[in-house]
Amino acid sequence: MPRVICHHNGKFNIFSTVCDAFLYDNALSLEELRSEYMDEVEGFTSASLEKQVERAIEMGVGLNGYNSLGELLAANRAGPSEEHLSATECISRFLS
Repeated sequence: MPRVICHHNGKFNIFSTVCDAFLYDNALSLEELRSEYMDEVEGFTSASLEKQVERAIEMGVGLNGYNSLGELLAANRAGPSEEHLSATECISRFLS
């Protein structure tokens, strides 16, 4: 499952591009993120995780090809009637 590490003000979450949703209702600390990611993503190395974490802290998202959290979420059409959540709404609900 394609997963994208997202970051805002010291908090993390993982966004699935398959279901266009955050995988956790509550934000994760860096330690929780490392633990969850290493347990869930088969074959993922610490070095590749740290590279994504560094990029997420710098850009808001850990995946190359996106320059901000808002850019990643722009294509999000999950929920009833494929409603769109803004970056501000997502930060409030999933990254704080």
